[in-house]
Amino acid sequence: MFAHARAAFARRLLARRRAGRKGGDAREGRLCRAAQRRAAALLLTVLLPGLLLPAYAAQDSEPFVPPIAVSEEPLSNAELPEVEASAYLVMDADSGQVLLQKEPDTRHFPASVTKIMTAGLVLEACGGRLSEPVTASEAALAAVGEGSTMISLRPGETLTVEQLLYATVLQSANDAANVLGEYVDGDLAAFVRRMNETAGSLGMTHTHFENPSGYHADGHYTTARDLARAMRWALTVPGFPELLQIEEYTLPPTNQTAYPRRFQTDNRLLLAGEQHYDGILGGKSGWTPEARYTMIEAARRNGHTLIAVVLDCPTAAHRYADCAALLDYCFAHFLSCELSGAALQLPEIQVWSGGEQKGMVQLVTAAASILLPEGCTPDDLRIETEIPHWYVYGVEFEAAAMLTDARTGREICSVAIEPEPEALQRLLGRSLSNRRPWDSRKLPGLVLGAAILAVLAFFTSYYARRAERMRRNATRRSLFRLRSTLPVREAPDAQEQIDAHEEPDAQADKIK
Repeated sequence: MFAHARAAFARRLLARRRAGRKGGDAREGRLCRAAQRRAAALLLTVLLPGLLLPAYAAQDSEPFVPPIAVSEEPLSNAELPEVEASAYLVMDADSGQVLLQKEPDTRHFPASVTKIMTAGLVLEACGGRLSEPVTASEAALAAVGEGSTMISLRPGETLTVEQLLYATVLQSANDAANVLGEYVDGDLAAFVRRMNETAGSLGMTHTHFENPSGYHADGHYTTARDLARAMRWALTVPGFPELLQIEEYTLPPTNQTAYPRRFQTDNRLLLAGEQHYDGILGGKSGWTPEARYTMIEAARRNGHTLIAVVLDCPTAAHRYADCAALLDYCFAHFLSCELSGAALQLPEIQVWSGGEQKGMVQLVTAAASILLPEGCTPDDLRIETEIPHWYVYGVEFEAAAMLTDARTGREICSVAIEPEPEALQRLLGRSLSNRRPWDSRKLPGLVLGAAILAVLAFFTSYYARRAERMRRNATRRSLFRLRSTLPVREAPDAQEQIDAHEEPDAQADKIK
């Protein structure tokens, strides 16, 4: 009786174990499917903002650039000079104020004035290493377009960074520009990305570069306003103003050439002669059949540096004459006006840091002075400000003051406003030199990166579980094949089953 009970118990235990294995497989399947659902939900959570953000963030994707001038109306009543360029702009390099403009945001092909950006980036990256040798590669020289201006560099030819800069700016050599771009970032594509990223950070919202030289391409374009912004930035790069002042340079023989090569600028406003311009700092010219004649010039008089940009000129003579006429007009008909927070009637602002209010700081203007049209005095200015309620440390601060000529209603310029830096430093008790405000333009990139990581995590989990299931299935198939090869044991009769479950002592008694 007890033997039958033990046999029944053993059968129930065996059945529960088999059911437990099946239930475990079912539970593993449910867990796997649940993990996949969670991964899919995470993926949607990460991707949906990335899909929706561009629609809402497109309006704020451009960096904050205070409006310097909002119409093409001349600020001065003086008669405008005759200019042949299709588009032009004159900017005060110190304040960013626009004095004259015509079609400033119309896209044009820049030609070799592109090299202003190239030279500025090279000096920014290699300013302390101008004597380092650079070897021209076959890839950089092969990318030079047909019909380009060159100094005939050869693969393996070695020049210094400084010598290549002279060739790029003075001779407008496309092969030298390519070699420099490759040297800075390892390949031309990476350097072009650097050019476009810098353009974006400077507020050049209507510009796209495709090469370091300005060789014509349909996707290589810019505007008069954007080029003025590029020149304004480049003038702040150490070594760049000095580079523009060089009139000629003789390149000595190199490891590939046995003869010297002479580079000379074609800038007639810089060279001695009838068209020499007093106070000229230098500039860069350009020409292609598609762009026609282009020019950027910078000159300094009366304590102000002005930048003149002309695009789509009919001849080389017109680009120099146009720049000189525009600069003459602005130097003659605009007068300097000192700015201060008191003059602009700027208030104090609350400062927050770490979720706490730290105190009040006086707002000041970022521009030391501006240029007023002839006949306009500081007493004639009407000032309108756009200022946030508070300043949060580490967050980009967007504030500006619009200055209008109350006599005519013309908007003269807008100047940026900021908390007084020294007072802010004292209040917060820290250095502000390394402050990096949050840039909302980085958000789409961060979302995309998170989405890619979520996708990788999803597929890694999926394939890991799939591999585990395949391993278990392979093991079960192997065991099944192994069992199928074993001889089949005949089922014992009822008496044998009873004897097999009897106590050992009872069996021993039977043997005796």
